[in-house]
Amino acid sequence: MTTKLFGEPVRRREDARLIVGKGRYLDDIGSAALACAFVRSPHAHARITEIDVEGALDVDGLVAIYTYEDLTGPMAEPLPVLIPHPQLHAPRTGYPLARGW
Repeated sequence: MTTKLFGEPVRRREDARLIVGKGRYLDDIGSAALACAFVRSPHAHARITEIDVEGALDVDGLVAIYTYEDLTGPMAEPLPVLIPHPQLHAPRTGYPLARGW
């Protein structure tokens, strides 16, 4: 990790585009665009014993519901370490979706 940016302003690259009105938002794409939502647990470090999606299946316009059990291959593996460091002997990262074990 670098200490170069501590206490210094960080220039955001997207600001100029947004200030002059050239930003793209989901509403600009139109009604055919899909949106995504994630449900987070209100309980830290809780064990997942069941995910009940039955109530969500009745929502108009719903395209899909994914749980960890729907993931296959590399998608079911832990996420990569974004900033590898030689002092991290066994870096741990999370999974793309919560798994119950």
